[in-house]
Amino acid sequence: MNNFLLSAVGAVVAVTAATTTPAVSADFPESAITIQLPFGPGGGTDMLTRAFDMFSEEVFGDNFIITYKPGAGGAVGTTALARAGNDGYTIGMGSLPHMFLQPAAGAGQYSLDDFDFIALVASEPQLMVTPEGSEFATYEELKAAAKSDPGALTLGIPSPLSETWLAYNVINDVEDLGFTVVTYQGGAALNAALLGKQIDAAVTNIGPVYGSIDKLNVLGVTAQERVSFLPNVPTFKELGVDAVTSVERVFMAPEGVPEERLQILRDGFKKIWHKEGFQDRAAEMRFGMKWMDGTEVRPYLEERKQHALEIYEKTGS
Repeated sequence: MNNFLLSAVGAVVAVTAATTTPAVSADFPESAITIQLPFGPGGGTDMLTRAFDMFSEEVFGDNFIITYKPGAGGAVGTTALARAGNDGYTIGMGSLPHMFLQPAAGAGQYSLDDFDFIALVASEPQLMVTPEGSEFATYEELKAAAKSDPGALTLGIPSPLSETWLAYNVINDVEDLGFTVVTYQGGAALNAALLGKQIDAAVTNIGPVYGSIDKLNVLGVTAQERVSFLPNVPTFKELGVDAVTSVERVFMAPEGVPEERLQILRDGFKKIWHKEGFQDRAAEMRFGMKWMDGTEVRPYLEERKQHALEIYEKTGS
């Protein structure tokens, strides 16, 4: 009897091991990955994520589940991502220099060490724009009006403590424009305010406004050189202001994702980014595409962080 019981127990253990082992070593992902975004729908972060999602089923087996946690210029959602589970099924997108400036100002309860980085996927300069029909069709006209009556003109930016905020402060540090600055929860809200002529001007990323670019006057771009799809728009360096800035977007996960799963995420996003169809879609949206593998992202971010904080401290914010 004892031998029988031992054999039975052994059989149960063997069956249990056979049924549990695949769950431990099962292929990842077995279900849809959630991408949690720190801004509302319709802005540049959302548009770029949805471009990746066009190819997610082919690469990862399911479409992404895209959720939104806006607030405090992205600080709410980024903080929430840092506190999310680290099994690889919840990831997000961060924007630079938001991720440096917000903790420095006490607006985000996170640090770079709270994340594992999947890839840096885009880099785009900023535009200064006015609505179609505005009396300010050039930067010089806008600057003259702003300086003649400080505080009378409004200028919108898509979020506080962002690259657009930094770009405006770099320009204003030189020009002392004196706009009344209005902040929004993302590029879509800013674009709506522009088209509704609720503000006089804006500093914005290219992606959120490119679909309505024919309804805007583009006064200047914060690129090193003129951008190919806006060849008649001067750089701010041409306008006499040394303002070269860009917003960069990085996919990331809460720190501690198992290494094999993190590598699957990195390989999958790399595969999507290099697809011709994805590049064609990104070109249509005028995103400045840039690829950096997640293994290289952290030291690059530390370098960018130092530069961003130097500018932040210089503005006296």
